[in-house]
This record gives sequence, structure tokens and C-alpha cells, in this order.
Amino acid sequence: MAGDDDGTLAGHDRLEDLLAAHLPPRELDAAMRVLYGGAAPELELPAACRALATGDDDDSAAATSNGNGHPSTTTTTTKPFDLRCYSLASNAAREQGRAPRVVRVGVIQHATPLPTTAPYGAQRDAAFARVSRLAEAAGLGGCNVLCLQEAWTMPFAFCTREREWCEFAESAEEGPATRLCQKLARRFNMVVLSPILERDAAHGDTIWNTVVVIGPGGQVIGKHRKVRRQEGGKAPLCPRPAHEREKTTNQQIASPPPPRKKPQTEPHPPRRRLQRVDLLLGGRHRAPCL
Repeated sequence: MAGDDDGTLAGHDRLEDLLAAHLPPRELDAAMRVLYGGAAPELELPAACRALATGDDDDSAAATSNGNGHPSTTTTTTKPFDLRCYSLASNAAREQGRAPRVVRVGVIQHATPLPTTAPYGAQRDAAFARVSRLAEAAGLGGCNVLCLQEAWTMPFAFCTREREWCEFAESAEEGPATRLCQKLARRFNMVVLSPILERDAAHGDTIWNTVVVIGPGGQVIGKHRKVRRQEGGKAPLCPRPAHEREKTTNQQIASPPPPRKKPQTEPHPPRRRLQRVDLLLGGRHRAPCL
């Protein structure tokens, strides 16, 4: 049966195609409502976007620049990719006091172009070249906010957590991934969310799972660091040196934490809580004055 080992869903590339092939129109509409909140008509994209996706553009055989400005001859970067554009505007409630404003959000999900046995630098450059091509298609399609996948510059190593993958870590403000995304943001006037493995050199080379937010002018607007708990006794991806772990352990043994006290709750008038909820919701409801 197709789909068992060929990487497809029973012969289909997408879940939507699989559902459309086997569900009657009424049941298909119900499934789309569960997935997307309602009908999500597919939009037509410019021919240049389609050419990039199918590999029929004039530059498909040319070298793609990576974050260091050097050409990459990796052929895997020009492989065709699936490109879809849907409109969710029909599912959004229209405001009465403002005109509608359309925001196009792009999401990129890609495989690692090279095997994990390749040199780290070659893996990173191949990912740069591949994502540059995908981001170009999004930019030509009028994307306003482009979201890259978690740790897009490297294989997803958070499940195995070998220390060697820390070689992909880089500065969030000045690293090669950020420089590449700054070029893409300026070129297509879009915001880029770039999740990387960050190395904080100012604080002992601490490793963070970080999303760097880059503005349409190429400026780094900010960053968000995900705090990961150690679950199931597993060590962090890049553990601290042994002497630091031993020091922390000795401190914990010498001075155990005090018993946790129950927080004292102060009752609030229900009316004030409802006012705050109205303020957070906004939109249709008129926010009362506090």
C-alpha cells in the first residue's frame, strides 16, 4: 500500500488531499471546520513563487548564497517543495470601527538537506541555502511575518541531547543565522522569527533554545528564550562543567530550601476581575474604566 514506506499519506502528499479524496463534500466541510475553523480557500500565488517551488526558475541551477556570503553548490537546496497559501479571513469576525487589515503569515517546515554525518559547517550552510530559497518564495508571495521551524539551522537534537550538537550554537544578535535572516527581512520587508540554538558568550557560554525576532528593517527587535525542565532524569542538551554541577549539588545539600509556605490569597471583588477580563479581550466589548 502506498504511504507505508514512500513518505506519503496513502499516496497523498498532504492530509487535505487525503481527506478530499475519500470524504463527500459535506463531511469534508466538517473536517475542514475542525482543522481550520471553517472553509479555507486556497489563494493563487504569483508565477515566480510557483517556479521556485517546482524548480523551474532561472536560478534553480545557480548557487545559492549562504549566511557567510559564499556560494553553496549543494544540489539538495534546489529540490522542489510543496507551497500552499490559504485564506482564513472568512473565519475572522469583522470589527465595526476599523477597516479590515490583511496580514500574511508564512510558516516553513523543512528537512535537513544533508545527512547528520556531514561536517557541521556543511550541514548549516545547506540549511541556510535551502531556507533562503523557501523564504524567497514566501517573500515573493507577499508574506508579512515569516516563521521558521525550531532549531532550523541544525538537526533537531533536543530528543537525543548529545553535547556535540552544541557546535551549531551561535550568537542571537550577531550569529550567521541572524545575519542571513536580516538580509531576508530587509529584502522582502517582512518580520522573521528565527528559532536557533543560542550561545550566550557573555554568561559563560550558556546554551539557550531561542527565538530571535527580526524586524522588516533588519533590526533585532528582541528574543525569547525557552526554559526547559529536566524530565525523566535526562541531562540537558549541553550540561554545565562537572565542577559547576558539583558546587551546586554541595550547596543544595548544605542548605536545603526552606519549606514552601502556602500563598496568602486576598479576595478581589468579582466586578473588578470581570473588568480586567474585558480589558484583555477588547475587540467587540467596550473596555470599562478602572
